[in-house]
Amino acid sequence: MVKIPISRDNSGRKAVNSSNHGMFGDIKKPTDLRGMKFGLKNSFNFKKFLLITIPILVMVFILASLANWYRDYQNNKQIESEVPIQIKEPKDPKIIEATSTPEEIVEEVEKVTISETETGWLNVREGAGTSYQVIIKVYPNESYVLLDETEEWYKIELEDDQTGWIFKEYAIKQ
Repeated sequence: MVKIPISRDNSGRKAVNSSNHGMFGDIKKPTDLRGMKFGLKNSFNFKKFLLITIPILVMVFILASLANWYRDYQNNKQIESEVPIQIKEPKDPKIIEATSTPEEIVEEVEKVTISETETGWLNVREGAGTSYQVIIKVYPNESYVLLDETEEWYKIELEDDQTGWIFKEYAIKQ
């Protein structure tokens, strides 16, 4: 049990005595105040009172409480709630036990190898057809990842995440 020093104001209402901070104990629980309506004051001077509604997520650490009065540990403010603040205990993190190590999945990648050509190289084009721009030349015995294919063309992966199309007649699918 936490002992909270109590005093009375001129009207006889009870208030938490803020002059002796050491007596508040060690209750420091984070609490979400979003959407709640409060009376807010820097001290328990009942003449200085501001009624506010918290529009956004505000976390306070409750140091002490009495009825609907709370002391915010971080900001050293006194607040009064229309209803008692529900202090939620943090949930224990779920512990997941691994029963076995998952097998590594190896995806089969199809490749094509460039065949010998009359010119000693093969044009790689932007699209599947001779009307497309040549972007690079590839050479016999080089292998590339096969991405797609049409009836006459292979789409291959080049360096730097580039792609291009080569004529099927000059490549062997692996």
